Amino acid sequence: MKSWFTIFFILILNILFSQSEYTFRLPEKTKKEHLSFKLINNQIIISTNLEGTQNLNFIIDTGSPYNIVFNYNLDRPLPVLNYHQKISIKGPGDNAPIEAFILQDKKISLKKYNLEKGKVIVVNTPFYNFEEHFGTKIHGILGYDFFKYYPIKINFQKKFLTILSPKKFKSKNYKSYTPFDITIENNKAYLQEDLLNNQNSKKLLIDTGNSDTFWLNLKDDISLPSKHIEDFLGFGINGNIYGYRARFNQLQLKDFTVEQPIIAFPKQNLTNKRISLIEDIDGSIGSGFLNRFHVIFDYPNRTLFLKKNSFYSRPYHYNLSGITIKQLHFSIPIFEIHTVRKESNAYKSGIREGDIILKINNEKTHDKTLHEVFKLLPKKEYKKVKLLVNRNGRYIEYTFRLHDII
Repeated sequence: MKSWFTIFFILILNILFSQSEYTFRLPEKTKKEHLSFKLINNQIIISTNLEGTQNLNFIIDTGSPYNIVFNYNLDRPLPVLNYHQKISIKGPGDNAPIEAFILQDKKISLKKYNLEKGKVIVVNTPFYNFEEHFGTKIHGILGYDFFKYYPIKINFQKKFLTILSPKKFKSKNYKSYTPFDITIENNKAYLQEDLLNNQNSKKLLIDTGNSDTFWLNLKDDISLPSKHIEDFLGFGINGNIYGYRARFNQLQLKDFTVEQPIIAFPKQNLTNKRISLIEDIDGSIGSGFLNRFHVIFDYPNRTLFLKKNSFYSRPYHYNLSGITIKQLHFSIPIFEIHTVRKESNAYKSGIREGDIILKINNEKTHDKTLHEVFKLLPKKEYKKVKLLVNRNGRYIEYTFRLHDII
């Protein structure tokens, strides 16, 4: 099942970081460094060491201009003192800005790839329960600094990325890839392409922190298709983001014709001044699209390289089951129906929010991770799903078929 969950980490701070020479570095003689990662809800989750604390889970997010630490999820929180600079973070959603602090001289390590004396934004106040939707604790985000000086090659199929020496990296060695010119603005990467093939280029944020394929703002030449659904699009720093989902016939990015993609349209444009996100952009490209490619982010040379992988030809579907699932505690394998779309076959069969899932197609869930539970759901339309649930102490079995409503 394609993950329903989208996190759209775009942060606007009331101050800007001053330029710093401190960023991630490899040792001088190291040609490359391989790092494995987990892909959960289309998010790249990588094991990170912070100030001596090992095996922390950080999201790799090109949509975040800064490195962020969720202090409330650390067993050993970073000390925040009176002299540390206080800031406000405002992002998607209607809630009030949240308070955070800038801490300097912090060390972040990923094997040989190290950030010495780096700046991090520390958030002390919980604003989202990551464990419910990832099945594990999330301790922070690695943003622009991770990509700043080194080409980063990402293999979504094998779930590893490679940090390449900028001195050794030669674009001529990647002729099988399609290059895209990108710009770096306010520590975020953008590309401009004639996405709709109408001689009108669109400026798109490249956002690995967005699990969807594309988000587009509704504008004069971007209208909402007649067949669409209203939906929860994701969670931002400042609350829920709502909008629409619809299927486009076709999009075009240079050599790549994207057939029948599902697009998300936020009700509040990403440029809406009331939420003060990004000036003058048309949308974003998320990991739901990027994971169909071998990807190289070459920030030093302002280039994005894409090459199709075996995921490329997979059809685009959106939550065929109509249900979303959460884990009640990251260390206890109890899985609950979080939402049920009322138009779905699951809802019509009798499944309701709060039902505890015991079996999916006769497979028990008590020894599974959240990611493994997602994988138990079939991937093709019209396939049958049988759920055994516990509802207030009663065991009830429901059967329904997957259906694509878009």
